[in-house]
Amino acid sequence: MLLLMLLHLLHQLFLLMFHHQLHVPNLFRMFQKLRFLVEIILTASMLLLTKEKKLQLEAALWRTTTVRENQVTAYLVLRTKRKDVGTDAGEVSDSPSNSVSSAAAITAAPPVLPAIVHEPISGEQQRELFKWILEEKRKLKPKDPEEKRRTDDEKAILKQFIRAKSIPSL
Repeated sequence: MLLLMLLHLLHQLFLLMFHHQLHVPNLFRMFQKLRFLVEIILTASMLLLTKEKKLQLEAALWRTTTVRENQVTAYLVLRTKRKDVGTDAGEVSDSPSNSVSSAAAITAAPPVLPAIVHEPISGEQQRELFKWILEEKRKLKPKDPEEKRRTDDEKAILKQFIRAKSIPSL
């Protein structure tokens, strides 16, 4: 029953998104309901699972809901930015409130700070840094073959940098 309610809420959310009828308060209310249902499902499933499986399930569900919230938020922000860019590009709007708000937004922009230029790192210091990174990589205990292969590749690259006559600047 709870799973059906969860699927129904997800279906409603995607329908609203694709029909562009999604308002921000409705979106956040739906995500609150989804989080509540996920908590109920987790609580019910905790009775049947081992501690390790519980943690894995909880992490996966929270990651999924957080990713979905971020995706929808990014969609809303980009959608509103595109509308704002269209009116700033020279299109004349009928309502005077838009021009006042865009003028206020332009004047409220923070000043641009100059870039901080750091002094270059010498080749010997870079070699020392690469050696230290290599030592730290050797201390790592890989959990699966994919991670072991990736760290071996990284260690090989570091060894090439350490042995090279000239080191790329950082």
